[in-house]
Amino acid sequence: MKSQPRSTISLKLDKARVSPFLVLLQSGFVVEVPSGLTIKKLLCGNLKVDEDYLEGRIQTIFLDGKPVDDVDTALVNHGSVLALSAAMPGLVGSTFRRDGVLAAFRSSITYQQEETVANGHQGVAVWIKLFNLLVNEMGPQFLEKGIIVNREEIRLAFEDGSPVLLPVTRSVELDGKEIPYEQLNTLNWSQLSENLHLTVWVSPQGDAH
Repeated sequence: MKSQPRSTISLKLDKARVSPFLVLLQSGFVVEVPSGLTIKKLLCGNLKVDEDYLEGRIQTIFLDGKPVDDVDTALVNHGSVLALSAAMPGLVGSTFRRDGVLAAFRSSITYQQEETVANGHQGVAVWIKLFNLLVNEMGPQFLEKGIIVNREEIRLAFEDGSPVLLPVTRSVELDGKEIPYEQLNTLNWSQLSENLHLTVWVSPQGDAH
């Protein structure tokens, strides 16, 4: 993604609503993190995913299209694509499950760390995709921390999701300025940056379930 001033949109909701952002969470969004992070450090250290959740719930992980077994050594680089899934059913699920009994059958395509990336403070952009149960379970956490998405994709999400979002939206901020939710439907999106930073969080007084 180009380095440029990025437009920001922030929503405060009375109730958590993931469904309007389902496509974004599944097709992929970007998070910016320090360089030199392993998958485990990215998820548990930077993104605050519980370690027990990583070990017990996130059963299938693909990094740049290859299944990962060792989250402690696999490094994410700038532009890496990290796909996360709960356990998948059937033979396919068993084969691609981390350290599963059938993992040996896919040894030729399993992710292998080939080079070391130096630790540092320079940021890298990592694509993340969530699948099946993780969309609803992890989606709110990523949305609250903030994700980077294409402006056209987020425009469509607001357009299609208005019936769900409008009744529960307490406030909307565009580039730090509060606006009525309805203004999102008449906004000249072409005036915004190509990629937007989206934050969606639930008010402490709201129902997060």
